Amino acid sequence: MTTYPPPQPDRSAQGRRSIIVAVALAVVALVAVLVVALWPDSGDSSGQPGAAAPPNANADRSGIIANPDAPGDHLLAIYQDYQCPVCAYADQILGSVVAQAVATNQIRVEFRTLVFLDRVNAEGETYQSSTRAANAAACADAAGVFFAFDQYLMANQPEEGVGYTDQYLTETVPAAIGLSDGALADFQRCYAEQTYAGFVQGVAQAAYDAGFNSTPTYVLDGQTLNLSTAEALSQDIAAVLAGQDPPGAAAPTTTAPACVPSDPPGPAPEPRPSHASPDGRGIVANPDAPGDHVLAIYTDYQCPYCAQAEQLTGDVVAQAATDNKVRIELRTMTFLDSVNQADATAQSSTRAANAAACADDAGVFLAYFRYIMEHQPTEGVGYTDQYLTETVPAAIGLSGEALTTMQQCYSQRTYAAFVDYVDSLTTTYDCVTGTPTYLLDGQSVAWNDPTALQAALDAIG
Repeated sequence: MTTYPPPQPDRSAQGRRSIIVAVALAVVALVAVLVVALWPDSGDSSGQPGAAAPPNANADRSGIIANPDAPGDHLLAIYQDYQCPVCAYADQILGSVVAQAVATNQIRVEFRTLVFLDRVNAEGETYQSSTRAANAAACADAAGVFFAFDQYLMANQPEEGVGYTDQYLTETVPAAIGLSDGALADFQRCYAEQTYAGFVQGVAQAAYDAGFNSTPTYVLDGQTLNLSTAEALSQDIAAVLAGQDPPGAAAPTTTAPACVPSDPPGPAPEPRPSHASPDGRGIVANPDAPGDHVLAIYTDYQCPYCAQAEQLTGDVVAQAATDNKVRIELRTMTFLDSVNQADATAQSSTRAANAAACADDAGVFLAYFRYIMEHQPTEGVGYTDQYLTETVPAAIGLSGEALTTMQQCYSQRTYAAFVDYVDSLTTTYDCVTGTPTYLLDGQSVAWNDPTALQAALDAIG
């Protein structure tokens, strides 16, 4: 789902967040305009070739090899950020296949770590958590436990924004994976001295320079994979071992514009849907709710991961809309337009967003949204006008004059300017660059855990 400006030294972090996982892990990028200021300077942290590198760094210092004994004939490169929740979820789905590849040495597995989510921990003891974790992982490589360290972090990742403390990275994780005695002391010294700070910065820089700017991204023998299931990844690996192209290869992930926080360009254009939010940043699913608290849902109608979010937490959101304690706003992004560039489904994300805005006038916005998410076509297949103006309305019971009005609204693209305005604000003003993103009163909340989301909603009183 973006292009990330590369990290620049000696400045403060700015900027913000996806994939393709689940029964279709959807890469939707999390983006940042950021800087990696690497704590106290401790030697060469320039990211230049002269910087110290961990023992299993690859030849061009763009990553760490998890299984250095594997031949270099085939390579699975995994781009990740240690604070990226979708990376953790991808590892949950695909980790067993990756672990098998590491154990059998049939293909080389490299981890190439980005650090754009440093910006979610801008101060305090978890300052720049992505960089902290990447430095710890590099030191774990020197201790001979890189893959175990990596896997533990992904399996026990704190909630985004909570971050990693030095104690967690240098005591809790090592204890959990059995690192002790002299090896532990050497690891802790390496981390404290930031021995591989320059290397970590260089890895992130190399990823940006190569155009890999969304996480997680899995690249097998140079082919970016359209991730789905563990079985599919196994088939991809089997294919390259047999001398074939991986069946799961896909075009590079569609990405949203780089996030540079800025003021809104002006008021939302007219006309607006009946229940547009007062500031024109989205559409309110429950307009009778007071505006004291807002759950803002950033979504793209073609994003498979957003469909997964609806499957997991849609009932919680719908109940919150009914209860009216919290205003539910849908803020729709359209960056996945580029996967449908011609014919009857061109610009499918924008088509669907326009249809949903027209459905709002008919009083069925939330029902329309939920139906699309529950019956989303495979990414790249897209939506036709007929599907959006006949199939979906019929499924949710829209008929008669209300249906005619909705169809006319859609055909005339009545809210085209509004849809474009909402999309532009998500990246330039809200600095949200990945879907799904759920913000409750401006704070990130779980979209994939109904219990956690309900608890967050209950906590506001």
